Amino acid sequence: MPLNRRAAAALPPRPRSGWIKAIREALGMTSAHLAQRLGVTLPTATRLEISEAENRITLATLRRAADA
Repeated sequence: MPLNRRAAAALPPRPRSGWIKAIREALGMTSAHLAQRLGVTLPTATRLEISEAENRITLATLRRAADA
């Protein structure tokens, strides 16, 4: 099996709702709290979660979300 296939096989599948929302919910964090930590409005935080779930998010935005 080629190396890239092994690496991909070892990763868990992305949650349908995206990692940001899944982790936020696992932490018991509300969308409003995430928005506050990111310094954005609630609709912006919601769009961020949706864009990540739809593979339309940038790495820079993912880093910001991880830091929050």
